[in-house]
Amino acid sequence: MKKRFNVIAAAVLALGMVVGMCGCEGQLPQPKATQRQDAPNLTAKQEKTIRTNILKTLDQCNNDRNIDALGSILEGPELEIRTSELHVAQVTGNLDRKTAIPTDLAQAVISTDSGWPRSVFSITSTTDDQQSKRLLVFRQDSARQNYKLWGVARLFSGVKMPSFEISKTGSAQGTEKDTGLVMTPKDAVAAYADVLQNGASASDAEKALFSDGRATSTMKTTYVNVIALYVPPANSGEKITAVGSERQPVKVEAL
Repeated sequence: MKKRFNVIAAAVLALGMVVGMCGCEGQLPQPKATQRQDAPNLTAKQEKTIRTNILKTLDQCNNDRNIDALGSILEGPELEIRTSELHVAQVTGNLDRKTAIPTDLAQAVISTDSGWPRSVFSITSTTDDQQSKRLLVFRQDSARQNYKLWGVARLFSGVKMPSFEISKTGSAQGTEKDTGLVMTPKDAVAAYADVLQNGASASDAEKALFSDGRATSTMKTTYVNVIALYVPPANSGEKITAVGSERQPVKVEAL
């Protein structure tokens, strides 16, 4: 079985707050210019309201196996991933335990940028069954649109996260071309994408997605990958570190 991998998205962590959004084959769109302000653009209470409302609706979608309603609360890679996960659950009767997202919060990282799109990082607690913390990326595309859950990465066990400003202070949101780091976020995503080209045996999710298709000697599996990277400052002596990830097959077809 031959597999092809499309790197769909990545969240990149730097000393401030940097989000790299990559499309197929690791390409990153150009971010819009933003202006800095002194205060964070959300309060801790507003972040909690946004997060809990979205997760409540998502939990209902999970229980009902309702794919149609996902677009009201999700976008980007998380919309593709959760759509696939619920499709698999419809076929197998089981929703993968990795889909659990805790409602309790460990830390929120809120942007001080005044422009759009703007993002909020929320780091959850561990799950009830002691799975690792989740890094949630909420994104608001414009002032007239609601925040949606853009990406979810499961943090690696024992990972040490970089220090961020508290939510009352806020953190500057960087860009894909930020300098002063060991590598720009754009280059870091492109470099890490090479790691994702290694194949693996077919998973139950892939089999469910292939459904009744006729198997051939060559199969094409399309994945969505979300990677959370810590990109340290230049001359710090530190290396770029992967702190979390998510990976889900979204399409399987015979060639």
